[in-house]
Amino acid sequence: MIQPINRHFFALSVPVLVSILRDPRRVTLRTFRQVENASALKDGTRTSDPEQIIERLAHHATPDDDWDYRSKLIDGGVLDLRFEGRTFEPLGGVCLDLGSPMGVAEWSDYGNWVFPLDWEGRARTPFNRYLETIASKARSPRLLQLKRINCALQIYVPFQSCDFTQSSFSIALHPDYGMIGNLDPGKKVTLADVLKGAPGAFPKLTLGGPNEVMAEGSAQLTVSLRTSRGALIRDAAPQVYLEQTAGYLPKRRLVPQDGKVQFKVTALGMEVGDTIRVKAGFRHYSGLAEHTLQVT
Repeated sequence: MIQPINRHFFALSVPVLVSILRDPRRVTLRTFRQVENASALKDGTRTSDPEQIIERLAHHATPDDDWDYRSKLIDGGVLDLRFEGRTFEPLGGVCLDLGSPMGVAEWSDYGNWVFPLDWEGRARTPFNRYLETIASKARSPRLLQLKRINCALQIYVPFQSCDFTQSSFSIALHPDYGMIGNLDPGKKVTLADVLKGAPGAFPKLTLGGPNEVMAEGSAQLTVSLRTSRGALIRDAAPQVYLEQTAGYLPKRRLVPQDGKVQFKVTALGMEVGDTIRVKAGFRHYSGLAEHTLQVT
Protein backbone atom coordinates (compact mmCIF):
# COMPACT_ATOMS: atom_id res chain seq x y z
CA MET A 1 0.00 0.00 0.00
CA ILE A 2 1.09 3.59 -0.54
CA GLN A 3 2.48 5.26 2.58
CA PRO A 4 0.30 8.30 3.44
CA ILE A 5 1.98 11.71 3.38
CA ASN A 6 0.62 14.73 5.28
CA ARG A 7 1.82 18.25 4.47
CA HIS A 8 0.81 21.83 5.24
CA PHE A 9 1.64 25.24 3.83
CA PHE A 10 0.83 28.83 4.79
CA ALA A 11 -0.95 30.27 1.76
CA LEU A 12 -4.62 30.45 2.72
CA SER A 13 -5.80 33.92 1.70
CA VAL A 14 -8.90 34.09 3.90
CA PRO A 15 -7.96 34.84 7.55
CA VAL A 16 -9.50 31.96 9.50
CA LEU A 17 -8.45 29.35 12.02
CA VAL A 18 -8.84 25.85 10.54
CA SER A 19 -10.00 22.90 12.65
CA ILE A 20 -9.72 19.33 11.35
CA LEU A 21 -11.09 16.25 13.09
CA ARG A 22 -10.28 12.86 11.56
CA ASP A 23 -11.21 9.30 12.34
CA PRO A 24 -10.95 6.30 9.98
CA ARG A 25 -14.34 6.88 8.32
CA ARG A 26 -15.01 10.61 8.77
CA VAL A 27 -13.25 13.95 8.39
CA THR A 28 -14.69 17.26 9.60
CA LEU A 29 -13.44 20.70 8.58
CA ARG A 30 -14.49 23.72 10.66
CA THR A 31 -13.37 27.34 10.49
CA PHE A 32 -13.28 30.17 13.05
CA ARG A 33 -12.94 33.90 12.39
CA GLN A 34 -11.41 36.37 14.84
CA VAL A 35 -13.78 39.13 15.96
CA GLU A 36 -12.14 42.47 16.70
CA ASN A 37 -13.35 44.74 19.50
CA ALA A 38 -15.45 42.00 21.08
CA SER A 39 -15.06 39.91 24.20
CA ALA A 40 -16.61 36.52 24.81
CA LEU A 41 -16.08 37.13 28.52
CA LYS A 42 -18.22 40.30 28.57
CA ASP A 43 -20.89 39.89 25.89
CA GLY A 44 -23.25 37.47 27.58
CA THR A 45 -25.84 37.49 24.80
CA ARG A 46 -23.48 35.85 22.32
CA THR A 47 -21.07 34.09 24.63
CA SER A 48 -20.82 30.35 24.07
CA ASP A 49 -20.42 27.78 26.82
CA PRO A 50 -16.74 26.71 26.79
CA GLU A 51 -17.62 23.14 27.76
CA GLN A 52 -20.09 22.91 24.87
CA ILE A 53 -17.43 24.16 22.44
CA ILE A 54 -14.90 21.61 23.66
CA GLU A 55 -17.48 18.85 23.39
CA ARG A 56 -18.54 19.98 19.91
CA LEU A 57 -14.96 20.01 18.63
CA ALA A 58 -14.59 16.42 19.80
CA HIS A 59 -17.45 15.33 17.52
CA HIS A 60 -17.98 15.53 13.79
CA ALA A 61 -20.01 18.29 12.20
CA THR A 62 -23.71 17.94 11.54
CA PRO A 63 -25.64 20.59 9.58
CA ASP A 64 -28.13 21.46 12.34
CA ASP A 65 -25.75 21.55 15.30
CA ASP A 66 -23.02 23.51 13.54
CA TRP A 67 -25.55 26.01 12.24
CA ASP A 68 -26.95 26.60 15.75
CA TYR A 69 -23.66 27.79 17.21
CA ARG A 70 -22.54 29.99 14.32
CA SER A 71 -21.85 33.64 15.25
CA LYS A 72 -21.44 32.77 18.92
CA LEU A 73 -18.46 34.35 20.66
CA ILE A 74 -15.69 32.06 21.84
CA ASP A 75 -12.78 32.93 24.06
CA GLY A 76 -9.72 32.04 21.99
CA GLY A 77 -8.09 30.26 24.91
CA VAL A 78 -10.80 27.60 24.68
CA LEU A 79 -9.66 26.78 21.13
CA ASP A 80 -5.93 26.96 21.79
CA LEU A 81 -3.81 28.58 24.50
CA ARG A 82 -1.97 30.68 21.91
CA PHE A 83 -5.23 32.55 21.25
CA GLU A 84 -5.89 33.48 24.86
CA GLY A 85 -7.27 36.99 25.08
CA ARG A 86 -8.65 36.95 21.55
CA THR A 87 -12.26 36.38 20.54
CA PHE A 88 -13.49 34.14 17.73
CA GLU A 89 -16.79 33.17 16.15
CA PRO A 90 -17.42 29.79 14.49
CA LEU A 91 -18.32 29.85 10.81
CA GLY A 92 -19.68 26.30 10.72
CA GLY A 93 -18.29 23.05 9.42
CA VAL A 94 -18.70 20.15 7.00
CA CYS A 95 -18.15 16.43 7.38
CA LEU A 96 -17.16 13.90 4.74
CA ASP A 97 -18.52 10.55 5.91
CA LEU A 98 -17.65 7.42 3.96
CA GLY A 99 -20.97 5.95 5.04
CA SER A 100 -23.01 8.86 3.67
CA PRO A 101 -24.58 8.88 0.19
CA MET A 102 -21.91 11.28 -1.06
CA GLY A 103 -19.09 9.17 0.30
CA VAL A 104 -20.54 5.97 -1.13
CA ALA A 105 -21.21 7.46 -4.57
CA GLU A 106 -18.03 9.48 -5.13
CA TRP A 107 -15.34 7.60 -3.18
CA SER A 108 -13.15 6.08 -5.88
CA ASP A 109 -9.72 4.85 -6.89
CA TYR A 110 -7.34 7.76 -7.58
CA GLY A 111 -9.55 10.33 -5.85
CA ASN A 112 -8.70 13.91 -4.90
CA TRP A 113 -11.18 15.45 -2.45
CA VAL A 114 -11.33 19.23 -2.16
CA PHE A 115 -12.79 20.99 0.90
CA PRO A 116 -13.64 24.47 -0.38
CA LEU A 117 -14.14 27.71 1.55
CA ASP A 118 -16.15 30.67 0.35
CA TRP A 119 -14.61 34.14 0.45
CA GLU A 120 -15.85 34.63 4.03
CA GLY A 121 -14.06 31.48 5.12
CA ARG A 122 -17.13 29.26 5.54
CA ALA A 123 -16.66 25.58 4.73
CA ARG A 124 -18.64 24.31 1.76
CA THR A 125 -19.52 20.81 0.55
CA PRO A 126 -16.41 18.78 -0.34
CA PHE A 127 -16.16 17.12 -3.76
CA ASN A 128 -13.98 14.67 -5.68
CA ARG A 129 -11.95 16.88 -8.02
CA TYR A 130 -11.16 14.14 -10.54
CA LEU A 131 -14.81 13.23 -10.85
CA GLU A 132 -15.71 16.91 -11.32
CA THR A 133 -13.00 17.48 -13.95
CA ILE A 134 -12.92 14.07 -15.60
CA ALA A 135 -12.70 15.59 -19.10
CA SER A 136 -10.18 18.36 -18.46
CA LYS A 137 -8.23 17.02 -15.43
CA ALA A 138 -8.01 20.65 -14.30
CA ARG A 139 -5.39 21.23 -11.63
CA SER A 140 -6.48 22.57 -8.25
CA PRO A 141 -5.30 26.21 -8.70
CA ARG A 142 -7.22 26.55 -11.98
CA LEU A 143 -10.29 24.80 -10.60
CA LEU A 144 -10.37 27.08 -7.55
CA GLN A 145 -10.10 30.15 -9.78
CA LEU A 146 -12.91 28.96 -12.03
CA LYS A 147 -15.16 28.20 -9.05
CA ARG A 148 -14.07 31.37 -7.23
CA ILE A 149 -13.42 29.54 -3.98
CA ASN A 150 -10.59 28.99 -1.51
CA CYS A 151 -9.42 25.58 -0.41
CA ALA A 152 -8.29 24.69 3.10
CA LEU A 153 -7.96 20.93 2.75
CA GLN A 154 -7.32 18.32 0.09
CA ILE A 155 -7.37 14.57 0.64
CA TYR A 156 -5.55 12.27 -1.78
CA VAL A 157 -7.12 8.80 -1.94
CA PRO A 158 -4.99 6.18 -3.71
CA PHE A 159 -7.62 3.41 -3.79
CA GLN A 160 -11.34 3.05 -3.16
CA SER A 161 -10.57 0.42 -0.53
CA CYS A 162 -8.68 3.02 1.57
CA ASP A 163 -10.10 4.96 4.48
CA PHE A 164 -8.82 8.24 5.92
CA THR A 165 -5.95 6.58 7.79
CA GLN A 166 -4.56 5.37 4.43
CA SER A 167 -5.05 8.65 2.56
CA SER A 168 -2.77 11.69 2.33
CA PHE A 169 -3.67 15.22 3.46
CA SER A 170 -2.62 18.63 2.15
CA ILE A 171 -3.65 21.55 4.35
CA ALA A 172 -3.64 25.25 3.45
CA LEU A 173 -3.37 27.54 6.49
CA HIS A 174 -3.40 31.25 7.21
CA PRO A 175 -0.07 32.32 8.75
CA ASP A 176 -1.76 34.20 11.61
CA TYR A 177 -3.95 31.31 12.76
CA GLY A 178 -2.76 27.89 11.64
CA MET A 179 -4.87 24.92 12.68
CA ILE A 180 -6.23 22.90 15.59
CA GLY A 181 -7.63 19.38 15.78
CA ASN A 182 -6.42 15.80 15.97
CA LEU A 183 -4.84 15.56 12.50
CA ASP A 184 -1.05 15.63 12.29
CA PRO A 185 -0.35 18.47 9.81
CA GLY A 186 2.80 16.73 8.67
CA LYS A 187 5.68 18.36 6.86
CA LYS A 188 5.72 22.10 6.21
CA VAL A 189 6.12 22.80 2.49
CA THR A 190 5.97 25.82 0.20
CA LEU A 191 3.26 26.79 -2.26
CA ALA A 192 5.70 25.92 -5.04
CA ASP A 193 5.93 22.38 -3.65
CA VAL A 194 2.14 22.13 -3.65
CA LEU A 195 1.88 23.35 -7.25
CA LYS A 196 4.11 20.47 -8.31
CA GLY A 197 1.32 18.12 -7.27
CA ALA A 198 1.37 15.07 -5.02
CA PRO A 199 2.62 12.18 -7.16
CA GLY A 200 3.80 10.24 -4.12
CA ALA A 201 0.24 10.04 -2.79
CA PHE A 202 -1.14 8.24 -5.84
CA PRO A 203 -0.42 4.96 -7.66
CA LYS A 204 1.20 4.75 -11.08
CA LEU A 205 0.30 2.41 -13.91
CA THR A 206 2.78 1.01 -16.40
CA LEU A 207 2.12 -0.89 -19.61
CA GLY A 208 4.57 -3.40 -21.02
CA GLY A 209 4.72 -5.95 -23.83
CA PRO A 210 5.75 -6.33 -27.48
CA ASN A 211 6.00 -3.32 -29.74
CA GLU A 212 4.66 -5.16 -32.79
CA VAL A 213 1.55 -7.16 -33.65
CA MET A 214 0.69 -8.97 -36.87
CA ALA A 215 -2.31 -7.78 -38.92
CA GLU A 216 -5.41 -9.65 -37.68
CA GLY A 217 -3.23 -11.11 -34.92
CA SER A 218 -3.09 -10.37 -31.20
CA ALA A 219 -0.50 -9.33 -28.63
CA GLN A 220 -0.44 -9.76 -24.87
CA LEU A 221 0.28 -6.70 -22.72
CA THR A 222 0.79 -6.35 -18.98
CA VAL A 223 -0.46 -3.51 -16.81
CA SER A 224 1.36 -3.06 -13.50
CA LEU A 225 0.34 -1.12 -10.40
CA ARG A 226 3.27 0.76 -8.86
CA THR A 227 4.23 3.48 -6.40
CA SER A 228 5.72 6.75 -7.64
CA ARG A 229 9.16 5.22 -6.97
CA GLY A 230 8.40 2.21 -9.14
CA ALA A 231 7.79 -0.44 -6.47
CA LEU A 232 5.06 -2.96 -7.26
CA ILE A 233 1.89 -2.51 -5.16
CA ARG A 234 0.76 -6.03 -4.31
CA ASP A 235 -1.88 -5.32 -1.64
CA ALA A 236 -4.44 -3.32 -3.66
CA ALA A 237 -6.93 -4.43 -6.30
CA PRO A 238 -8.41 -1.37 -8.05
CA GLN A 239 -10.35 -1.44 -11.30
CA VAL A 240 -8.13 -0.44 -14.22
CA TYR A 241 -9.86 0.98 -17.30
CA LEU A 242 -8.47 0.42 -20.82
CA GLU A 243 -9.03 2.25 -24.08
CA GLN A 244 -7.44 1.99 -27.54
CA THR A 245 -7.13 4.17 -30.65
CA ALA A 246 -7.56 1.24 -33.06
CA GLY A 247 -7.88 -2.54 -33.10
CA TYR A 248 -9.95 -4.39 -30.55
CA LEU A 249 -9.80 -4.93 -26.79
CA PRO A 250 -11.82 -7.96 -25.62
CA LYS A 251 -11.60 -6.66 -22.03
CA ARG A 252 -11.76 -3.00 -20.98
CA ARG A 253 -11.83 -3.36 -17.20
CA LEU A 254 -9.20 -5.29 -15.31
CA VAL A 255 -8.35 -5.93 -11.66
CA PRO A 256 -4.64 -6.49 -10.92
CA GLN A 257 -3.74 -9.38 -8.67
CA ASP A 258 -0.44 -9.19 -6.83
CA GLY A 259 0.24 -5.92 -8.67
CA LYS A 260 -0.16 -7.11 -12.28
CA VAL A 261 -2.71 -8.25 -14.83
CA GLN A 262 -2.38 -9.31 -18.48
CA PHE A 263 -4.74 -8.68 -21.38
CA LYS A 264 -4.89 -9.07 -25.16
CA VAL A 265 -5.18 -6.47 -27.87
CA THR A 266 -6.09 -7.60 -31.39
CA ALA A 267 -5.18 -5.91 -34.68
CA LEU A 268 -8.66 -6.65 -36.01
CA GLY A 269 -9.35 -5.10 -39.45
CA MET A 270 -5.95 -3.43 -39.55
CA GLU A 271 -3.22 -3.31 -42.19
CA VAL A 272 0.56 -3.41 -42.15
CA GLY A 273 1.92 0.00 -41.16
CA ASP A 274 -1.01 0.90 -38.89
CA THR A 275 -0.47 1.60 -35.21
CA ILE A 276 -2.46 0.81 -32.09
CA ARG A 277 -2.11 2.94 -28.98
CA VAL A 278 -3.46 1.44 -25.76
CA LYS A 279 -4.06 3.54 -22.64
CA ALA A 280 -4.67 2.50 -19.04
CA GLY A 281 -6.12 4.56 -16.21
CA PHE A 282 -8.80 4.67 -13.56
CA ARG A 283 -12.50 5.44 -13.80
CA HIS A 284 -12.13 9.16 -13.12
CA TYR A 285 -8.53 9.60 -14.31
CA SER A 286 -7.73 8.04 -17.65
CA GLY A 287 -4.52 7.80 -19.64
CA LEU A 288 -2.02 7.28 -16.83
CA ALA A 289 -0.02 4.87 -18.98
CA GLU A 290 0.12 4.07 -22.69
CA HIS A 291 1.77 1.60 -25.06
CA THR A 292 2.07 1.70 -28.85
CA LEU A 293 2.03 -1.34 -31.15
CA GLN A 294 3.10 -1.30 -34.77
CA VAL A 295 1.08 -3.55 -37.10
CA THR A 296 3.38 -5.77 -39.21
